[in-house]
Amino acid sequence: MRQATEPTVDELLRALAHPHRRHLLEELRARRTAEGRNRVPLNAIHASLDVPEERARIECHHQHLPTLRAVGLIEDSDGGRTDGGADTGESARDAAVAPGPRFDRAVAVLDVLSEVDQRG
Repeated sequence: MRQATEPTVDELLRALAHPHRRHLLEELRARRTAEGRNRVPLNAIHASLDVPEERARIECHHQHLPTLRAVGLIEDSDGGRTDGGADTGESARDAAVAPGPRFDRAVAVLDVLSEVDQRG
């Protein structure tokens, strides 16, 4: 039986449906394995997306991060803030996310999606 706190398959697939969310998770995975780090600065994610950086920042803050956070795929790695301290004037350069408690579930699905994508 599935634990109440675990996301359903549908919730997990909805969270992975947008390419920008998959990209963010792939960045987390790459940094965790290649660099031994467990966090990714959001400014690096914003700059690496295929949309203007300001649009990426807004979409991440209002749509993508809350979606990933809600199913436990990411968590804030800077004291609970992923907006860079917008209320207090702190620098957005310090905002970052880390793998959440259910990150490994997403990695398994990302592996399958990547294999399907490669087969074309």
